[in-house]
Amino acid sequence: MPLVQFGASVSLSFASPHEMVEMLSSVIDGQPVFVAGEGPDDPEAEFDVLILVPWLGRRLSLRGRVQEFTDREAVRGVLIRLIDGAADTIEQLQSVLVRIRTGAILEAQPGDPPATARVRSMNATLRGMLAVKADLEERKILAEDNDPRVLDLLLANPRISLVEIRNLVTRRTLTAKHFRIIMGNPAWMKDETVRMNISLNPRLPEFMAPAVLQTMSTPFLQQLTRSINVRTSTKRAAVKILKARGVPVSMKLEGL
Repeated sequence: MPLVQFGASVSLSFASPHEMVEMLSSVIDGQPVFVAGEGPDDPEAEFDVLILVPWLGRRLSLRGRVQEFTDREAVRGVLIRLIDGAADTIEQLQSVLVRIRTGAILEAQPGDPPATARVRSMNATLRGMLAVKADLEERKILAEDNDPRVLDLLLANPRISLVEIRNLVTRRTLTAKHFRIIMGNPAWMKDETVRMNISLNPRLPEFMAPAVLQTMSTPFLQQLTRSINVRTSTKRAAVKILKARGVPVSMKLEGL
């Protein structure tokens, strides 16, 4: 059920796009909306109706008129006819509902908020859906997402560039799955900068370190062993490779 707050105005917020369409679909046909709750005392009341659309980073401000008090499935409520408000119109609400129904909610359109506000207002499910087909501006925002599932899907975006991967592999929120996806892509792993950034990432799992370090130059491995930001297990793998190449290492590194 949507969250409904009655007062000087009525505020409607929804847990999902599906719930929003389910409740407000009658608006597309010009029919009143059933809102559960006691509603206003005045049977002829007219008031502001605020409809929150977080998936687009928007809030629609309309007007509502009480049409009748009624019960639906043993739930007391009120039928409200929505009309144009001072800021927004029924046509705009209908457009939003159609976008959700057709899946176009993920596609930026004129009049939408900036990409940052739009993407960050989406829930994780919608951000993941967007990640697969996001444009460059959206991908830059999603690359900072803390939800690992969103990054999983971002890595599946066919338009993600090598430059983006170079930056992405420096993130300290990457999981073993993310490293596995990236290291499993031959085109990305041909790039020395990608391999360097993976090697230097303190989140690189110990069991994955040897595979990437074997491809790195001796001077780079020597530099890596002196870095204070690299995890000990990665340094240990680098030392092992250096010794196998016949490169002398310090007693301190021998003790890792």
